Amino acid sequence: MIDVQEGIESRNIYLRQVGIKNLVIPIQHNLDKNYRYSIGTVHLGVALEANKHAIHMSRLMEIINIWDGVISNQAIERMINQVKERLEVSNVYMEIQFTFFRSKIAPKSKIEGKMNYDCKIKLELSPNNKLDYKVVIEVPISSVCPCSKAISKYGAHNQRGIVKVTLKTDGINCLEDVIYRIESSASAELYSILKRVDEKYITEYAYENAKFVEDIARDITIQLAKNNNYSWFQVEVENFESIHNHSAYAISLSEDLKGDGVHESV
Repeated sequence: MIDVQEGIESRNIYLRQVGIKNLVIPIQHNLDKNYRYSIGTVHLGVALEANKHAIHMSRLMEIINIWDGVISNQAIERMINQVKERLEVSNVYMEIQFTFFRSKIAPKSKIEGKMNYDCKIKLELSPNNKLDYKVVIEVPISSVCPCSKAISKYGAHNQRGIVKVTLKTDGINCLEDVIYRIESSASAELYSILKRVDEKYITEYAYENAKFVEDIARDITIQLAKNNNYSWFQVEVENFESIHNHSAYAISLSEDLKGDGVHESV
């Protein structure tokens, strides 16, 4: 049967990524030391040389279909190498987006509940066979405004926020560590189940731990820098202000720890 994909290509345009996108599959992982199930959305592609007409996309699907859906460094590296060999390419790109669930225990009642976090794993295999990992995780937090606390006779305004951390690391088994460093840098953590004793504790704790969005971004940056496995990272914090008709945000990068005050725009 004729192979149209192997036809001659004369336009001489290199394509950085060609492949399949938004494939929804069941996944499994033990990234929090417990076996979990979730739903993943996968993008998988390769770079296409200027003299090649098209790729065999069915081969990408075949490789994914024989994958058991287990997210681990070993499984992903094996799949990436299969793509490289079967499609005879030098660059491979993969992205897996999924919801990460972990158990959290309420601070006083000790009731256990499940928290969910949006996660994304990005991988790129370069021509020198180096596999780069980039992990993106979004963590909900709570913050109390120090200015409101200082000027108000009763209480202070507080709000929920979201922290998005993007980092380069040597593998994907870092989610628990990143979540811990983010949550410990907020005014207070979020929980799925709380009793009144927990609400009292968290409300008072957050009030005594008031932080601007700037404080949270800087504290997370300091926390992440303590882990030498993170070669580069970006921190984005957005507070959904409770008494303003806008959000407050702050962004920092790992190189901002230099403190020289001279940086290019993000």
